Amino acid sequence: MNGTMYIPIPASAISTAAELARQCSATTVRERVLVSQVVALAVREYLQRIAGLQTDTGRSASPKYVELLDICDFNVNNWRVEMRVVTSVERLALYVPTVPLMVGLLSDFYVSTRVENDLTGVELLGCTRCADLAAAELSVNGLFAILPLEELQPFGVLLEQLQKARAFDPSQKHAFEAWQARADRIMRAVSEVLTQEGAFESEHIGRLVIGLRDDIMALYGKQLPETGLEPLFERLFRRFGIISPVPASPTSPVAFQNRIEDHTKFSSPTTRAQFFTDTLMVSERVALYRYLLGAEAALEEHRRLRRALDHATEGRYQASSRPSCTTSCAA
Repeated sequence: MNGTMYIPIPASAISTAAELARQCSATTVRERVLVSQVVALAVREYLQRIAGLQTDTGRSASPKYVELLDICDFNVNNWRVEMRVVTSVERLALYVPTVPLMVGLLSDFYVSTRVENDLTGVELLGCTRCADLAAAELSVNGLFAILPLEELQPFGVLLEQLQKARAFDPSQKHAFEAWQARADRIMRAVSEVLTQEGAFESEHIGRLVIGLRDDIMALYGKQLPETGLEPLFERLFRRFGIISPVPASPTSPVAFQNRIEDHTKFSSPTTRAQFFTDTLMVSERVALYRYLLGAEAALEEHRRLRRALDHATEGRYQASSRPSCTTSCAA
């Protein structure tokens, strides 16, 4: 890496970030969102002032993404840029939480930053492309992908890349829709055959054809252009016992969707409540987050319970063990 860059944080960034943070249901989340969003807003203001680049808030404009997962991104010329922020850590590096990656919240670029405790300025430590995370080391618990500073590119490299608009290939959307239609046709045909056999209960038939649909869509996913993250996903999925995910539509803000079995599992309030007793495995949390991102009523219930627990414990519920590092994985 060829040096770092320092930019001041405008006062307007703090007030704007505070508005989003106040919408979050837990004290620890509000603190994290305030710091990370302040940094993102400062960088966006810098890109506008120095390079004339227009930005928008991306997925982190929605409380559900910052509430459930440690997301702090914005868009420039159809590129997604993710800010990773630390205040004080033993080892400066780029820390990317792996749970959002496994859920399917991917960005094109990741920027490592260090912010001053008084939120007056931010140091841009370097950046990397999404594909370069494939070579990252994993933390001991597997919840962070870590790239040392010497493997990052200067922020100026990102600035040059953002000048060129990212093209979207419409054929990918058509291919996804064609595979969806194919999976539905095969499901109907198999269901008719199994029904005619007369050897299966309707429940068994449903389970068989649903599993077949997910496997067909997973096969479609193997034909998609590689993101470059496949080696990292292979390590993570093997470590946490996650079955290869089903791809979502190319127009979706989330790259993966739950298998129907997982969707059904977390449609139960009783199963979702296990989040609050801290009894879900990482693989189950990944599936729960995907479910909540698409289920508005269940998400509101989740936020209401979390807010109540936060109030009852005076902000100590699921408090981060890394209070000086805003890269802590979403609880």
